[in-house]
Amino acid sequence: PAMVLVHGFGASADQWSRMMLQLKGEHDIWALDLIGFGHSEKPTISYTQFLWEDITRDFVLEVVQRPAVLAGNSIGGYTALCAAVSLKEMCQGLILCNSAGRMLSKSEWQGEQTSLYNGNGLRSLMLKQGLPPKKVLPNWALDLFGRVIIAALRPNVEKA
Repeated sequence: PAMVLVHGFGASADQWSRMMLQLKGEHDIWALDLIGFGHSEKPTISYTQFLWEDITRDFVLEVVQRPAVLAGNSIGGYTALCAAVSLKEMCQGLILCNSAGRMLSKSEWQGEQTSLYNGNGLRSLMLKQGLPPKKVLPNWALDLFGRVIIAALRPNVEKA
């Protein structure tokens, strides 16, 4: 399957280079430089989670042009998650690596806790809306991905 990799805050697509080498030939892989990071343009606009979600979604629809697995690290995990929701069937899977979420103040969170999903969980809301549950990757695939991540990160970890 196609894979789209989304980097973390302050990083670039380069953070995925070793993993891309290890998976080359098995998958068609793309690593994005989110606008404002890495080698991308850095226009004077407001960088938001919504902008990055749109960029990721549009990349899958316009460049990949087929269902893909999204993988994201840190804020890239949150971006990939949001894009996966809007892509629906065009997202075959989602891999979150040390994922971050949107930032809320304590008062914002308290307000959302009482009204979020009408007091029900997200899964319950999705089922009520008739959305099918996403298929989960088999454990062997998750294990393989974890091993690849560890192998790619190991050389960068300073030995104590």
